[in-house]
Amino acid sequence: MRRYLTLPILFFFLFCTSLTFAQTYKWVKGGGTNQSLTPPSQSEATYFMCTDPNGNIYSLNVVGINAVVADTFHWPGGIGSSQNILFTSHDCNGQMRFAKLITGTGNTPHGVVADNAGHVYIAFESSHSSTNPLRIRYDTTIPLNWYNQEALAQYDTSGDLKWIRFIGADAYSTYVGTGGRLNYLALDASQNPHLIAATRYGVILSPTVTSHTGFYDHFFDVWGGLVSVKRLDIDSSLFVHGLTIDQQSNKMYAYGLRDFYGFPDSSRYDFIVGLDTNRNRIWIDTLTNPVIPISKAFGAIITDGHGHIYTTVVASGKVVYRGDTAYNTLSTTSYISVVMKMDTAGNPLWMRTYSGSLSVNNQIGLILWGNNKLAACGVMAGTVASGSNTISIYSGEGQNAYFTILDTAGYVHELQQIHGIGFYDFANKIAAGKNGNLYIGGKVENNIWGGSVAPYTSVGGDSDYFIMKYGVDCGCTVMPVANYTHAGTDLVKNFTYTGTSGVDSVRWSFGDGGTSTSLAPSHTYSMAGTYTVCVRVYSPCGNDMRCYEVPVSCTVSPDAHYIDTGNAVHGFIYTGTTGTYYDSVRWDFGDGAHDTGIHVIHTYPVVTDTFHVCVKVYTRCGTDTFCKDVIVTAPSVSSLVQEPINIKIFPNPATNSLYISGHTGRTDYRLLNVVGVAVQQGTLSAGTAVVQLSDLPPGHYLLELNGDNGTRKVVRVIRE
Repeated sequence: MRRYLTLPILFFFLFCTSLTFAQTYKWVKGGGTNQSLTPPSQSEATYFMCTDPNGNIYSLNVVGINAVVADTFHWPGGIGSSQNILFTSHDCNGQMRFAKLITGTGNTPHGVVADNAGHVYIAFESSHSSTNPLRIRYDTTIPLNWYNQEALAQYDTSGDLKWIRFIGADAYSTYVGTGGRLNYLALDASQNPHLIAATRYGVILSPTVTSHTGFYDHFFDVWGGLVSVKRLDIDSSLFVHGLTIDQQSNKMYAYGLRDFYGFPDSSRYDFIVGLDTNRNRIWIDTLTNPVIPISKAFGAIITDGHGHIYTTVVASGKVVYRGDTAYNTLSTTSYISVVMKMDTAGNPLWMRTYSGSLSVNNQIGLILWGNNKLAACGVMAGTVASGSNTISIYSGEGQNAYFTILDTAGYVHELQQIHGIGFYDFANKIAAGKNGNLYIGGKVENNIWGGSVAPYTSVGGDSDYFIMKYGVDCGCTVMPVANYTHAGTDLVKNFTYTGTSGVDSVRWSFGDGGTSTSLAPSHTYSMAGTYTVCVRVYSPCGNDMRCYEVPVSCTVSPDAHYIDTGNAVHGFIYTGTTGTYYDSVRWDFGDGAHDTGIHVIHTYPVVTDTFHVCVKVYTRCGTDTFCKDVIVTAPSVSSLVQEPINIKIFPNPATNSLYISGHTGRTDYRLLNVVGVAVQQGTLSAGTAVVQLSDLPPGHYLLELNGDNGTRKVVRVIRE
């Protein structure tokens, strides 16, 4: 079932005065040169990141040819091209473990992944010459291969180079540039690397495969052996920008753009495609609304191995995909970013919208995190809002990096920006470490900071790369996991926390404004409906939130009814639904008059007539109306005597005795219960009389007083 997640998401930590154990910014590292790369889109920045099972972080960064200053790594410069690749690794505490500078005549990163067996793979494109060969410092100089550009290298987690392989034969037909820092590297279910390469016609890719123009999947084993080469079954005009391989089925899912260098803009479109294990096309689709003229719409794609695909999308004003539409709630013309969940047939399941106030709001990175979470990152300007969560650029800032954390059901947990005083700052990639840590990497123009972490300041030029940790202390081994169950009928729901034990505290949000900090709270809703109920748990190793849609229904429908007694002075007793669900009742006496209350008295005109009297009950489970005709008979002349204003009945409510004073003669009385049955009657003598209530159950009654001189009075009394 499709869901459009544009309603406010409940950040119930808003009612907390502090978040003692929330994830925070821990450190920021960076590096670069003092030169300015042109155009600005080729800036020094972090373009790819990953983590290994031990929590170490790896990044591929672009730097210039001048002297490189990057944490503990320093290089005098003067060798390589105007843009080189710096391959780095840091541990959980932010200490640099190693750095490898890759130089040639032109270098472009295409991906980094780490398997579960101590291997790290990097993909890159590097042209080289006899005067400027491909070097990986301080490891090796690669033997000259004039026309081989696309490379895959394997390192161990200590930074030792194990092997490097090139795509295609060393022939002129192999030479083809991909034109950008695009993701062409993925691991399959067996942790083997796959490198996707753009290839022109006539390239010898293996002893049995000579290429046609298009994209090819090069499957390597862990020792660097080329296992197979398969062409992606898509039109040769379609240019792949990113891909993922499902860790359960080994199917591939990719996205990209029609190659607009060979086609007019009017024929451009963004596409997303599903491919089987032989890389035959299963399905392909695109956005319905026009693409952005200067950018790609799809920004990242991942799978969870359980039949779901997640992707980020950006468009102007709205995103339309297979009939589902997500709207920008801040501006109809500015950019909207969307995290979208699909099934493996490409059908949308939900869209989480991030509305932007300006035309800078792109989510570029996306990662699947532990405990069924997602994290996405990108660049923003102005304001970005998702439901009730809003972030805005500070005065004096231009464009900032930002990131969001949400779960696989589409509920937003965090929405934060990373601040900097430069104009062009952004986040390219996000990586998930163990125990609740995230790493965000991108470009910093001047300085960059988050939380109380001291800013990182660029070494010069137009930008540097940066890597920032958002998470918990490295001594934490287990991040808390929130969860709960619920039970109960009707409007009363009972909740039980079932997540990680031994935590500091839990905080509930029941979706209707109600909150609690109990481990097993009970909550009564005011009306039926479906409520987003969230519980957040806090521990010294972070916090976690889990939300579910909780249906609240009514099994008892309201039922209105009443009885009446009297003539011109008429008493009405409501006898319908009361109790927990009762709210109020409203009377319509049929003569234009109205009243509210369970027991009411109304005086009709002194004529004989029939009035259509209705009572409407309002409850938490709805309303109901009951009507009937009431005959009012003109009273006798003696009964037209006005009610004595000096009769007093006290106390009311009464416990055991009810006192009546002010009647001047013999007076008959009756006590009627809520169904109109007389439960007590008698005669009162002049003066102050006592009516005993001790034998009656607590409740509401009508007291009728009829004097021998024609006076009459009807009063509602309550027996406590």
